[in-house]
Amino acid sequence: MAKIGKIASRFPSGVLVISDSKSHEEIPDWQSPDQLVTVAVSGMMMRVQHEQDGKARVRIWNSEEDVPKDVVFSGEIEVASGTLCLFNAYNDALTSCELKPGRHAVRIAVDRQLAPSKVDVFIISSA
Repeated sequence: MAKIGKIASRFPSGVLVISDSKSHEEIPDWQSPDQLVTVAVSGMMMRVQHEQDGKARVRIWNSEEDVPKDVVFSGEIEVASGTLCLFNAYNDALTSCELKPGRHAVRIAVDRQLAPSKVDVFIISSA
């Protein structure tokens, strides 16, 4: 399995944004307090542990090997620029990963459903 990014950070508002670096698309709000991830075509927002409770660890993998069976999100993201960026709620860039431009499958696994402190994001490139 190839890890292409990792961050350990405090997240103001308990929000992680994953988006194409060139995207200006608005990501919709959550439909319920229990919803963990909300998505648009080129980005998504995810609830994570709030900064008041400590750091959250996020790892990005570029592989479909070892994706857990019990993922909390399964979907797609369009990364037209070839650069996937991770931001906090204040739009502070935390890290970026280079990918093949195009649509990618995304699977997300967490340590717990409510305000996860450990997040694994699996990016599965199209052939």
